[in-house]
Amino acid sequence: MTVPTQTKDLRALLRSVPTLTGTAPSFDPAAAPADPTTLFVEWLLAAIDQGAPTT
Repeated sequence: MTVPTQTKDLRALLRSVPTLTGTAPSFDPAAAPADPTTLFVEWLLAAIDQGAPTT
């Protein structure tokens, strides 16, 4: 999956995912980047790739 570089790209990616299903990715706080935006985008892309549910 290509990492979105703009908010517009991220919005388009999210709208292209019809339904997220599956298991959420694990989280290791020690391996988390310092920037919360980077952390969120990495988590979101991993969740989409793994088909994590949104609810």
